[in-house]
Amino acid sequence: MDYQLFSSIGEVTIKDEELVKQDIYNLWQECFGDSDMYTDFYFKWKIKENQVFLIYYGLELAAMLHLNPYILVARDSDLAANYIVGVATKENHRRKGLMSKLLFAALGQMNNEKMPFTYLMPAKESIYLPFDFRIVYEQTYWNNKLIQAKVREDEIRTGKRLVAASTSDIRVIALEEDDKEKIEDLVSFTNKFLASEYDVFVKRSPYYYKRLINEMKSSAGGLLLCYEDNDLIGYLAYMAEEAVYITEFIGLDQREEEVFLQVWYYLASVTDLGIYRRREGSQVPAIMTRIVNLEEFVRRLTSKESLNLILEVDDPIIKENTGRFLISINEFGGSIKTTSKEPDLVIDIGDLTDLFFNRLEEDKLDRLLSASDKSKISDIKSKLDQISFYDSLFINDVV
Repeated sequence: MDYQLFSSIGEVTIKDEELVKQDIYNLWQECFGDSDMYTDFYFKWKIKENQVFLIYYGLELAAMLHLNPYILVARDSDLAANYIVGVATKENHRRKGLMSKLLFAALGQMNNEKMPFTYLMPAKESIYLPFDFRIVYEQTYWNNKLIQAKVREDEIRTGKRLVAASTSDIRVIALEEDDKEKIEDLVSFTNKFLASEYDVFVKRSPYYYKRLINEMKSSAGGLLLCYEDNDLIGYLAYMAEEAVYITEFIGLDQREEEVFLQVWYYLASVTDLGIYRRREGSQVPAIMTRIVNLEEFVRRLTSKESLNLILEVDDPIIKENTGRFLISINEFGGSIKTTSKEPDLVIDIGDLTDLFFNRLEEDKLDRLLSASDKSKISDIKSKLDQISFYDSLFINDVV
């Protein structure tokens, strides 16, 4: 019996669509162990807008991969990017190359759609390194800030610390999905704040926050707004199934300590759960990304001064990204075309992802440049310094 690959739920011809969705639901819970409430949230809010690649063995769902579409903002420009989630293989079908088949199919489709890059949150970094995904962002562990706030609260309660008078100016309220005015304020606040701080972030919309509120509630949490007088100064999203876990915090640095103290007061009033504490040495939640369509990716790059670079790129999965290219970049964007001239830099697509997201270590770059004409190395580095890499990212979505 052969494995059959389908690129969407609607393409599956061997089963009724509702039975396919039930297969996906069962495999999701089997592999990820999420609660019924959280899985129900995913199937209500995400399945209808995402794409699921499926591999069946007869009538049994053997493996799956989900593409969840997001709009990112990359230096003031909107771009569509898929967040890869739900990569799962049924236990009795593992170690048979099914994940590779799914990733190859998904990357091939995204390349055809001219998607600049894709991203995921790995269970283990080592799983995706062979597919040329690279870590570009580590999430802040906001729980530490909440733990520190609890310590402050204990000291205030026992008289070991005096509370600042300004703390009383900050109030924390739970946001509900039917509060359109507050959601609109939050959308405006967040997009403006993130645009001032980050090169790449997930664009916010009223729908985005309605979905996020439901996601947090599916894990017994919520979304909290922080006000100073009548001014919105931040927000926090958290889950609270077995312990309180903050999935995202955005706020003004100068009031952060006081905001977390008030957040702790609020949380202590609505739950008896403790604060989740990460085990020492455990993996930090991170985002890995991979260049998908090199031409489209380069088109969006800018540089302080006009420059030309010749790159010889190797991509073992997406053949269109393999070749020797003349890359031209200026303040308005970039272009790419094939060339036969000697390359300035020979690099694989994984290292190129690191380079363009400013994560390539200096000694690694030096090793890559070691094969270049020695008289040109300084000039090549000078050109690279002119490129506006994607230095800072802010991506914290769970699915």
